[in-house]
Amino acid sequence: MMEVVFRERARADLRNIMAWFCDRRDGSEARFGAAFDAELSHLRRYPFGYQVRRAPYRFALVGRFRYVIIYAVVEGAVVVYRIRHMHQRPLKRYSG
Repeated sequence: MMEVVFRERARADLRNIMAWFCDRRDGSEARFGAAFDAELSHLRRYPFGYQVRRAPYRFALVGRFRYVIIYAVVEGAVVVYRIRHMHQRPLKRYSG
């Protein structure tokens, strides 16, 4: 299994997403957290399981949620650069 490393912008994205789900107070925070953890587990085992969308970045969909994990495999580690909602047009707005 590969190590997963979060860039600061990805950590900020995740904090904002979790805060938004927490404000809804309908249990979606726990569902999103479980789906996110499951996707990270999958990325650790199969880091090359998603196609390159824009070199060197790959996009992994978080369960049934409309969020993508933007990552790259760098020196034997999965580096997560951003976590974006698909309505945020992640390819156009992603700056690295």
